[in-house]
Amino acid sequence: MTSPLRSRFDRDLVHRFGIVAVLLLISAVLAATTDSFATASNLTNVARQVSINGILAVGVTFVLLTGGVDLSLGSVVALSGVVCALNAQPGEHALWVPIALGVLTGGACGLVNGLLVTRGGIAPFIVTSA
Repeated sequence: MTSPLRSRFDRDLVHRFGIVAVLLLISAVLAATTDSFATASNLTNVARQVSINGILAVGVTFVLLTGGVDLSLGSVVALSGVVCALNAQPGEHALWVPIALGVLTGGACGLVNGLLVTRGGIAPFIVTSA
């Protein structure tokens, strides 16, 4: 018979590390059943795809830690990507021009959102939901 303390410890352990254990289990199964899963090119590809979300998560973490809410993240990323892509015509501009325009677009959107929240006194949820 298990004690209540042991049962609580088990639940806390599963709660903390359950998702990591499932991820490791899935990775082990895929590595064992697929030849191309555990290759350097696949791991590089996965890291490249995850890096974008990781960078965005860092920014959102700072917003959430300060008590704010930013719902415009996806929209601003999409708009910045479109501005960058529209200006990335071969032979028209140097590579840094569309990248700079995309970064400036994202920065301008963030500036407008920030000013509306801090100076305008509008709730972050309302400002960033539009």
